[in-house]
Amino acid sequence: MDTSYVAGTGLLLTRSRRWLLLDDDPPRDRVEEWWDLLGASGPVRDQLVASLEVAYPLHEVSLVLVDLDDAAPALTWGNGRVDADASGQRLSVGLAGEGKALPLLAGVVPAATVDVHASAFGGDGGLIDGIPADILESSSSGPPPTRPMFRPADARDDEVEITVPRRVSDVLGGPQVADDTAEPVATSDLSDHLRQSSQETVLAVQCPHGHVTPAYTPTCRVCNATVEQQEPRSIPRPNLGGLRLPSGELVPLDRGVVFGRKPTPVAGSSDWPHLVHLPQDSAYVSRMHLQIELDGWLVLARDLGSRGGTTLRIPGRLPQRIRAHERYVLEPGHALDLADTYEITYEVSP
Repeated sequence: MDTSYVAGTGLLLTRSRRWLLLDDDPPRDRVEEWWDLLGASGPVRDQLVASLEVAYPLHEVSLVLVDLDDAAPALTWGNGRVDADASGQRLSVGLAGEGKALPLLAGVVPAATVDVHASAFGGDGGLIDGIPADILESSSSGPPPTRPMFRPADARDDEVEITVPRRVSDVLGGPQVADDTAEPVATSDLSDHLRQSSQETVLAVQCPHGHVTPAYTPTCRVCNATVEQQEPRSIPRPNLGGLRLPSGELVPLDRGVVFGRKPTPVAGSSDWPHLVHLPQDSAYVSRMHLQIELDGWLVLARDLGSRGGTTLRIPGRLPQRIRAHERYVLEPGHALDLADTYEITYEVSP
């Protein structure tokens, strides 16, 4: 097969008569799984799509999958396209390329577009093994799939459209500001439990300065004052502080948080978290990089199998690389460094 690609921020896997191009940098274990499937004998489309839907349950990634051994060779999500002309076919996912086209027989490379040249197929030099015109037409047009976004608690039930913010400041509360980079998104398919904020209760006592604090600690979590012995009471969980971003903005810990280049709620979440969009030019920050969960009084950090990893920095101790998918308890003053490029700090203040 005569294949060439233009480098970019997406990812290309090509093996045998199969190509998979994404506008994302998925975790290594996923890439290895998809690579094995691309090299398997017999039909693999259903298995590959099932694996992709586990990684991207809302189809929020743009991709193109071409399998010449399948009766329906082309599959696209989002901005994925297959464009054909007399010389061959171009697979793209809406990314800008960097530099000139490079040849590739097989492998995994960062890419923006892929050209599969018709001369490689012999025969009449037409489309990739005769991809029907209607499939090519449908893959080259139409809107990207629906992606749900945070629905404010005071939103009216008759609202049917909101905008996806592209800046961190747009995600941290206040009115949603539309700009020319926002996309209209229907909200009718949001699950009811994700529209409601959780109201978990906790056992609390009160310090001499009036701060509520966990019933199991001898000192106040806010001011470190000694807490006198008293009968604990059950209260709605208070704001547990905030996460300070490099920009100086503070993400309130009144619910969970997901950090990434294209964050979405993590499967199994009980509420809709704050979604913090990290800079798109951070090469090693993943689309879904870090999750912060609240469990009672605990603030838990979990790396989501990111490409660049996450480092936990505790004052007075050596930095610790946290293991993917394991939960770590954060205390005030702890910092998390995402891919060694983006540091956030857990703060609690009166």
